[in-house]
Amino acid sequence: MSDCLVSYIIITRNRFDKCLKVLRNVFSQDWPAKNIVLIDDDSSCPLSEHVERKYPEVTLVKNKKRLGIPESRNVGIQKASGDVLIFIDDDALFIEKYSTAEIVRIFKENPKAGILSLAVLDMGSGDYGRKEIPRKDKKVPDDLSEIAYFTGTGFAIKRDILEKTGIFDGTFFAANEELDLSYRVLKAGYHIYYLKKVKVLHDSTPENTLKWFEPYYTFRNRVIVALRYLPFPYHVLHIIFWTFHSFSKAVYGKKWNEFWRALKDVYPMWKRDPLKRYPMDRNLVKKIKSLSGRILY
Repeated sequence: MSDCLVSYIIITRNRFDKCLKVLRNVFSQDWPAKNIVLIDDDSSCPLSEHVERKYPEVTLVKNKKRLGIPESRNVGIQKASGDVLIFIDDDALFIEKYSTAEIVRIFKENPKAGILSLAVLDMGSGDYGRKEIPRKDKKVPDDLSEIAYFTGTGFAIKRDILEKTGIFDGTFFAANEELDLSYRVLKAGYHIYYLKKVKVLHDSTPENTLKWFEPYYTFRNRVIVALRYLPFPYHVLHIIFWTFHSFSKAVYGKKWNEFWRALKDVYPMWKRDPLKRYPMDRNLVKKIKSLSGRILY
């Protein structure tokens, strides 16, 4: 089992010290066959130059312009050589050195496992991060519980799954690309599991929280996902909910321009529905509901 090549993919931008800490953490993983891919999404700090000098074994890609999270992940997938791909944020750390071994073991023992969503703890409090609990009801799942979607702070996926479902939608730039891929994996007949035994610490301090893309990308991308995958009437109800939700956040955050820009962009999608629709069947809707997944909101 230890001969399975594992690729760690890290996306970073202007987090010099935190990114180096993550690299050291990944290097400490007790797994012999690994390669590390670092995507620098057009940082203004000298991170790439430092990594080239100190960690020449890292596969480093410096984007010539800012591509956003999902497209940078796609670049990482193309550069990675592993059969198992582990994604970890540049402000997150594995707690245990055996984490990789456990991920590979679960994939080996569960051939229908498509994605493993890792347990995320807040670095400050040590509690489970509410936003990183992949259930609508926010109840922490048991180890290896089936879930309906995964979160992006830490997750693992088999390369052959992506060859069947496709990679991330790079046009999303930020927000909800995980939900989009989750639906494709489920539609392909694979399962998403919550790997509670593998924990990562996440630095969720305010300065590490991206606010600039809300409400534009959150609203826009939710509409795209709903139109692509949700059958009638769920896609209608989903869009209505996120319209009011995004409007309220725009009022609270005084981001009117972003909200109206998003509304202007998504209205043609609603009116003409130019997106190719791949609505899930009723059985999958029922399953996602039973797993406290995202259907109505």
